Amino acid sequence: KVLLVSLIRFFAAKAMLQQTTLDEFRVDGELVCWSSTVVKGKVLRAMWFYQTKHSREKKLFCWYIALVLSVCRVGSMDGVTFLDSGPSLNEETKKAKEKFGFILTDDWKSMCMPDKAGEDHGFRSDIPAAQTILKDMRLEE
Repeated sequence: KVLLVSLIRFFAAKAMLQQTTLDEFRVDGELVCWSSTVVKGKVLRAMWFYQTKHSREKKLFCWYIALVLSVCRVGSMDGVTFLDSGPSLNEETKKAKEKFGFILTDDWKSMCMPDKAGEDHGFRSDIPAAQTILKDMRLEE
């Protein structure tokens, strides 16, 4: 089952490679997770994938850093006004998102769809690289 899920995620991410930015997160040189960012119209969608049992169990803050990068990317991209931070499948996830100021809604389609003129702005490939985002950001310990 895990292999099947991993393959589906891999092929979904691979299909978006033309219009996405990939970020790798390593600990002591080992890839522990990676994130994929895609922008369509005015919505940025962040997805993250853990690579080891340890990183899945401990989470290793991959969700958090992917979220921070996504918020910074939205702030730096003209015309991008929404961040889709993925499904809120449990109360813990919902609380974490609310803590960081996200509005939880089931009405996301009407918020994120093309403007009233019916223009669909398509996928964007001008997503800033993590290095560009992080060089302007000061992380405190």
